[in-house]
Amino acid sequence: MSEPQRKAGVYNDEQAQELEHRIWGIFEHYTSVSEPLYVVALEGRLDVALPALVGPRSSPYYRFHGYVDARTWESPSYLVEYKLRDRLTPVPILVRQRQVRDYAWAYQKQTGIEIAGVWVDETLNAIPGPARIVQAKRKDQGIDGLTVSHASEQLTTPERYIKACYMYGEKPVGDTLKALKARKWHQRVPIHFRPSELEEVGHELRSAARLIRDLDSGDLYPIRNASVMTCPGCRFREICDNPEDTEVVDALFDREPAKRYRDAA
Repeated sequence: MSEPQRKAGVYNDEQAQELEHRIWGIFEHYTSVSEPLYVVALEGRLDVALPALVGPRSSPYYRFHGYVDARTWESPSYLVEYKLRDRLTPVPILVRQRQVRDYAWAYQKQTGIEIAGVWVDETLNAIPGPARIVQAKRKDQGIDGLTVSHASEQLTTPERYIKACYMYGEKPVGDTLKALKARKWHQRVPIHFRPSELEEVGHELRSAARLIRDLDSGDLYPIRNASVMTCPGCRFREICDNPEDTEVVDALFDREPAKRYRDAA
């Protein structure tokens, strides 16, 4: 990844080292809190024709592209999706997400390998740090005017919090300790598919492809629909409130003519 950045003149060695340190820190903590998962076929590319509207043929127009992270050894096999998250996704939301079904359908079509489900492996995009140290409110508290924070939202472990309390002569607060113990740094959620469930996916993807075509051609007009789940990850969220702000749009994006105008350009 550094080579393209060097060619573009935006490579920063200090930032690259910080990122490498962060990734290794997350990885080391991940391996300490998760069970081993034996997988094959890392980073496999998916390229599958969608079903035709009528009959068993494949569509000559629409294809599905994606990248699958891994597949388990056992038979029937499970795909594995690794995710770094600012916040772990509630399990009921994970189970209903479409991406894992789309990938399973495409992988099964492309390889002929039966896919029974997907393991979604989520890890917090953060490294546990030491317990937070703050200014003491009383003269007889802590060491050199400092003491340990009892804030429950701090990104540390119960063991580090207890150790800091011992060092600064503080008694661990029960609610803080409870919150730190309850924090999940990692979750691995199995999603199992019914046989009929993946059969529907190809038709759903074809419907989505037709919708994208109609939006791109101008036959349909896009509708903004705020969502707690989709808005945080939307790449257009910075301009959603005012998409007619030309300066902001040009600063953040490279413009391309709509498909309906490309032939005439």
